[in-house]
Amino acid sequence: MFSLLRDIYRSEPRWFVRMVLLSVLVSLSGGVSVLLLVPLLQCFDIQSGSRWAVLNRFLPDVSGNVQLACILGVFVLAMVCKALLNRHVQLLHARLTQDYMTKLRLRLYKAVSQADWQHLIRFRRSDLLNLFHADCTRISNAAIQLVQGISLLMTAAVQIAIALVMNVPLTLFVLVSGGGFFLAFRPMMRRSKQCGQSIRSSALTFFAEIDDQISGMKEIPVITGYTLDGKPVTAFDPTDDLDRMEPVVTMLPGWNCDISHCTLYNELPDEAKGYIEFLEKQLVHVIQFVSTGAEREQYLLKGTWL
Repeated sequence: MFSLLRDIYRSEPRWFVRMVLLSVLVSLSGGVSVLLLVPLLQCFDIQSGSRWAVLNRFLPDVSGNVQLACILGVFVLAMVCKALLNRHVQLLHARLTQDYMTKLRLRLYKAVSQADWQHLIRFRRSDLLNLFHADCTRISNAAIQLVQGISLLMTAAVQIAIALVMNVPLTLFVLVSGGGFFLAFRPMMRRSKQCGQSIRSSALTFFAEIDDQISGMKEIPVITGYTLDGKPVTAFDPTDDLDRMEPVVTMLPGWNCDISHCTLYNELPDEAKGYIEFLEKQLVHVIQFVSTGAEREQYLLKGTWL
């Protein structure tokens, strides 16, 4: 958790500091609105002998000098400030996490593109796909929860400070009880971590199995273009025209056999070689490495490695 927090700060230090400062202001504005309840109660003739008398320590002798309208005005102003600041904090949350995830994916892509191919080809293709998709999504969710947790921590600190001024024994009792609950739930936290690791392992296996299933398909669909209202297009706006787009699908014959034993390009069935050559023509690029299975060593080299 701390390593992720440090990575977020290093990625976006300016936005991170701004978010923390605004979170403190949101907490303080919330605390002010709570404190203003004291003079409001006194304006409604809450006597000093009632259970609210302890709150008089915040604002001494306000019932005779502060008008109800002024107190309500300040109270409303504090609530409006809190709402506006909270909206800005939520926008910062979104911007901070989105910018962080964009930079993280770019860093991963740069690391993979600049990696030694002799080392990279030891990894399964499905592992790399899972890294860019599922693992990045999990990191994104963790970053969102962590950033929101910082704001909640600021709010909790201010509320605890107010509660300590109001009633120290009761506040300490609540804090000790909360600590007890935290310790009681620690086994569940460890179990949750184990479940997360199990989910990732299952995801890797799932992607690998899907990758293997392609070898057994009788026909392989390949999207070679799109049409908009029946007319071929080369570019489109996915936010406006996506519902009107229709894919152009070309069906290629599958090889319907196991190719995991193939170590040379000529050992592949003709259908597999035709599939690769079709992709090369569509991509206008030569394919040199061909994965033949889910394991790291299951690949072959087409042509000569440059």
